[in-house]
Amino acid sequence: ERTSFLFSVDGNASYDSQTIVAETLEGRVTDQVRRPIDRAEVTAAIEHALTKNQTLRLEYQHRDDRRRNLGVGDFSLQERAFTRETGLHQVRGSLNSVLGKSAFNELRIEFRADDTAQRSQSPDPAIVVIDAFTRGGAGIASDRDLKALDLVNNTDFTIGKHVFRAGLRFEAGAYRQLDGRNANGTFTFGSLEGFAAGRPNTYTQRLGQAETSFSQYQAGVYIQDDFRVTKNLSLSVGVRE
Repeated sequence: ERTSFLFSVDGNASYDSQTIVAETLEGRVTDQVRRPIDRAEVTAAIEHALTKNQTLRLEYQHRDDRRRNLGVGDFSLQERAFTRETGLHQVRGSLNSVLGKSAFNELRIEFRADDTAQRSQSPDPAIVVIDAFTRGGAGIASDRDLKALDLVNNTDFTIGKHVFRAGLRFEAGAYRQLDGRNANGTFTFGSLEGFAAGRPNTYTQRLGQAETSFSQYQAGVYIQDDFRVTKNLSLSVGVRE
């Protein structure tokens, strides 16, 4: 009578392909590599009429996305693959209220937690031979986390010929990223001959992990007035801060 429910589950398993065409000391390498993509999503929601003038809605959503064998193709061999995993948790709520005969209020709140991780499949140092092949680990290791809160309230009301709309918004977020790329080093060779002789042109390595972390807050308010001066003329004014 006064309550409705929603529950859904959605998933997808697919892949695309990348072609490897490389030249190594053992000969030419030609191959096709599948890059699997796995997605899953779950949504649950409830809507309930608290009274004849108030309706509450709550919703939860979870999403997972996993992609494998990224970074493979062209000169990059299979061992260069890395995996990316993304997860999302989201909660939403809203309360709609009819206030008397000439006012309506909407309150919305949303919280989101989003995280992404990338990992190399091999821990070996990378070996890059220009215009020939690339092997070894992808040198990728990163984590990113985002948490965000959004609160919004809007009120519509009428006074005579004036139609007012007023509201406020508050946003808060926390962001963190950890990056440890190329921790095991990269040898770069100018040719196959240089690689066979063990003479790299350059060697690079990143020491330590770069970490970024910060929080952000902001708030705003507004009010606007739509006033019908005559049957054919309307005037709108407002203030935002």
